Amino acid sequence: MILYDIYYHDAWRTHSSYGRQMITTTEEKAKEWLLENESEWYDEDDPKIEDLIEQALDQKFRYMTVKTIVCNEDGSVSW
Repeated sequence: MILYDIYYHDAWRTHSSYGRQMITTTEEKAKEWLLENESEWYDEDDPKIEDLIEQALDQKFRYMTVKTIVCNEDGSVSW
């Protein structure tokens, strides 16, 4: 199973500034939640939203990042 972990942070992505906002089980739910809360993370200097989750995974946005957490069948977890 893949979880989508959404973080807000400062523009320099310092670890101490990361704040978890949402964890969801599908890319669609992550996208829906992010679009509902767009005013909280989208900056005028950010790129145009075309493929929101892919852009977020690639850290294209100034104040928001999505990370994946993979829960493997053997019980191990990686991210």
